[in-house]
Amino acid sequence: MKMTLVIDSEDLDGIKDSFKIIKMMHDKYHAPVRQYNDRSFGKIRYIKLLRKYGKFAADQDFDVNSLKAAKRFADSLWAGDFD
Repeated sequence: MKMTLVIDSEDLDGIKDSFKIIKMMHDKYHAPVRQYNDRSFGKIRYIKLLRKYGKFAADQDFDVNSLKAAKRFADSLWAGDFD
């Protein structure tokens, strides 16, 4: 889609409205796309997840540094087992 927006430099309200239109179009068409099942959390939540990971690896008799333990924990986290 192409659009031409003409702005009159003497119309302050028109400039503000033009900015709103441009911002709306930018947010609608250029917003960052979220990845599949994107998760986000803050610092406290991250620390709690690290503690849960340590307990999870210990309960499963896995080495905390192993990729297998990390993958199983991540799969459980994404499945909602730790919410």
